This record gives sequence, C-alpha cells and structure tokens, in this order.
Amino acid sequence: MTIFRPGETCWRTAGADRVAFLIDNEAYFTAAFEAMQKARRSILLLGWGFDPRTRLFPDGYDGPSDPDEVGRILLRLSEARPDLDIRLLIWKSALPVSASQQFFPHKARKWFEGTNIKFRLDDQVPFGACHHQKVLVIDDRLAFSGGGDISVDRWDTPGHLEHDPRRIMPDQDYHAPRHEVMMMVDGEAARALGDHFRERWRRMEKEELSPPPDAGGDPWPDHVPPHLIHAPVAIARTEPAWKQAETVAEIKALTLECIAEARDIIYLENQYFTSPWWPSRWRRGWASRTGPRWC
Repeated sequence: MTIFRPGETCWRTAGADRVAFLIDNEAYFTAAFEAMQKARRSILLLGWGFDPRTRLFPDGYDGPSDPDEVGRILLRLSEARPDLDIRLLIWKSALPVSASQQFFPHKARKWFEGTNIKFRLDDQVPFGACHHQKVLVIDDRLAFSGGGDISVDRWDTPGHLEHDPRRIMPDQDYHAPRHEVMMMVDGEAARALGDHFRERWRRMEKEELSPPPDAGGDPWPDHVPPHLIHAPVAIARTEPAWKQAETVAEIKALTLECIAEARDIIYLENQYFTSPWWPSRWRRGWASRTGPRWC
C-alpha cells in the first residue's frame, strides 16, 4: 500500500516529468531567476516572508538600486511584458515578526503600487497562526516548493562559510549562514501547485482564477540537471482549523507514516525538532524487530 493517500497523508498526487533538488538558496535564486526570465503567462509566488530588496546574485557590495534585486527584476519583467500575470501572496506577519524584518513584507506594497504586479498580504489564518508555504509557479509548467523564502537574509551556499561577504544585507550588515532546500518539479505536479496558489488566492481575494492558457515553452533552467525522471509527487499541507475549514495535518501524517515504514535508516534534517509522543502502534510494531538507524 502506498504511503501517498490523498485526503490523509497528502492533498494530491501528481506526476513530474523532471524533479530536481536545490541545496541552499544560491541554487534556488539562480534557478528562479532563469525560470522567471522564461515565463510566458504567469509568475505566482507564495511566501512566509518576502523582501523586494533581496539580491539574487549578491557580490559583497550593496548599493541603493542593485539591478539583481528581485523587486526590480519583477518590475522589469512586468514592464516589458504587460500581459504577464505576476501575483505575490505573502503572509501578513504579526508586528513582532515584521519588526524583526525591518517591517517587510508590509513595506513591499509600495514597491508595486501603480504597477501590473498584484501584491497581497494574506491574513486568512487564526490569531497566532501563519502561512509558512514557500511556492513559486511559472506558467503552471514549472514549480518550486520547499523551505526557502525570498528575503535579504536567506542567500547562502552549501559551504556555509563563517564569513562570506556575499551575505550582505541592505543595511550593509552581514547575515549568518543559512541552510535551505527547495524542490523543483514540472508537468502535472507543477500544475497542481498552481491550483494550490489559486485556492489560496481565492480565499484571500474572493477571486476565482483560471489556470493560464498554455503558451508552450520550457521554463526549466538550462543549467539544472534533473535528479529524477517521471516521478510520482505528493503534495502535503498543514492548515489550522478556522471558520468553516477543518484542520489539515497531512505533513504530520505523512512524516509519521514514513517513519513507521522505515526499515534501514532514518535521516532527519530539520531546523526544529520535537517528539511529543511515541505512537503505541510503533512500539507494538517494532517490539519484535530491529528498529531503523537514526541519523
């Protein structure tokens, strides 16, 4: 029996013609830049945080109007291609969180006023909750999902050097090393993540969006080789109970299912770790066999 069960351990399953894993945000930002240049119909972004001053190719020097700032890149694309649908839906962070980010993403609204770019702050969660999804969808043909936000203190390389002048921020300070992982998919899986963005947008704006008309082309970055070909992909979510919606705990269910099915090794990489309880069915299931090795 597969561990991917829509409605239980995941929201939907979909096939991807290509899958790639982008280790750290240098890889993500570079791939995202190339994909956005190839966009023909739409650029859709979900984020926990967003700062238009984020440099996709930092070089150790920061000026007042660096051309590689993501906000300027999006504005140039929108001006050059007025029919390109660019939408950003970012969590409307609580004041203490916003203050720690120099009041971004709230200040980002001014960057896009009077332009074709639709920038919205999403507050459709109960008090104390947040939107923590990081998704970028290009033309419903390519999608990124993972842990990386497009913010000024997120860029880093797998070297995670103690001192790297490229990790410069707009205030001329340098941020600490940062580890993130993103997954890139195309095909049906990318279209599914586009559907997810449109559902989030509908809840926030009360506006129904249709998938973009197919314009052909291939936004997959030329420099990124796929790590998997023709792979099944599961999309799992976490959402709190609110208004008429019930709790969605697909990520938790899928994680526990994966641990329960492990036979040889469990590799756990996470910024946070908690173990509030040890399911009794695991104790029963593993009492008569050697458990997996944890790393």
